Amino acid sequence: MTDRSQKLDSGDVAVIRWMLGYGVSQRALGIRYGISKSHMSAIANRKIWRSVKAAADSSITAEDRFFADLQLRKRVERVKLNEQKVRRIRNLRQMGIKYSALAKRFGVTTSTIRKAAFGATWKEVQ
Repeated sequence: MTDRSQKLDSGDVAVIRWMLGYGVSQRALGIRYGISKSHMSAIANRKIWRSVKAAADSSITAEDRFFADLQLRKRVERVKLNEQKVRRIRNLRQMGIKYSALAKRFGVTTSTIRKAAFGATWKEVQ
C-alpha cells in the first residue's frame, strides 16, 4: 500500500480488485486505503483504472489476506438470518403471522422480513 498522502498506484488497485472479488466491502477498503466512497465505487465499477485487473492470488501479501479474512468474519457475525430461518419466516408468513411480529422474533427489521418473505433477498432459498 502506498503512503496515504499519495494517490493509489496500480498495485493498490489490483489488490483492491482482488479483495472486492474475495468479498470485502467497498466501505472497509475505502477506510483501509483512505479514499472516499465515490472513489472506491468508481474503482469497483471500473469507471477508473479500467485496465488494472485483480491481483493474482500468489501476489497477495499475508497482511492483505489477513485483512480480507477478518472483514469476511465480521460480515458473517453480523448476519442475523440463515437459510433455515428464512424458510421458517416464509412458512410463518403463509400462516398469516404479521411482518412486525416476525421482525421482533428474529431480531431484524420489518423490511428485512418482507424482503426475505417475498424472495427479494435469499433468492436461492426454496
